[in-house]
Amino acid sequence: MRLHVAAWRRLLTDLWREASAEFGGSLASKLGARLTNHRVAKAITEADLPSDPDLPAWEHDTWSSRFAKKAQKLAARKARQIADATKRALERATKAAQKAGEAFSAAVADAYRKFDQVRSWFISEEETLQAAATAEEEAAEAAPLEITKTWISQRDDRVRASHAKVDGEKIPSGGRYSNGLRFPKDPEGPMHEVAGCRCYQVFGYRLPTAA
Repeated sequence: MRLHVAAWRRLLTDLWREASAEFGGSLASKLGARLTNHRVAKAITEADLPSDPDLPAWEHDTWSSRFAKKAQKLAARKARQIADATKRALERATKAAQKAGEAFSAAVADAYRKFDQVRSWFISEEETLQAAATAEEEAAEAAPLEITKTWISQRDDRVRASHAKVDGEKIPSGGRYSNGLRFPKDPEGPMHEVAGCRCYQVFGYRLPTAA
């Protein structure tokens, strides 16, 4: 199980690094930043370039030491949670096999295979979305602009009540919405508020006022 934790921690850290480069780098570029990560800067496309010539020049590192530490801490915590969830699933499979009189090794192997396939896909999707949202928030907060963000829900009957309530709510970058989350899919939020969230936020900006 210890190897399982280490493998997930490495995987999640790599996933956060790539997502922060793509999504955080894209937003920062649109807000006029020069990316200091050479590899990330090379990947920026014409669609990511700023359209406003009056945007101030600034620099942004999508994998700064502060952001990297934050991502690594989250990856370690989530790797432990994944391992614990896997352990509980295997324990349930073991008890079920014993009760049914099935072969222990076959039942556990089958349970592990099914659980790991489904769980891996779900975790990869959730972590990518969380990393992307966090990286965009990081870029918005770093920009030398007056940034606002607006929560947008999918506006259907699957949206959580607490998310539907803040649909269209606009606040300054760095703030928290009235539902307590910093942004949709906030990794610091409780699981029942962020798991499977389909909401997103859009950013607006004003040029800094002259002193």
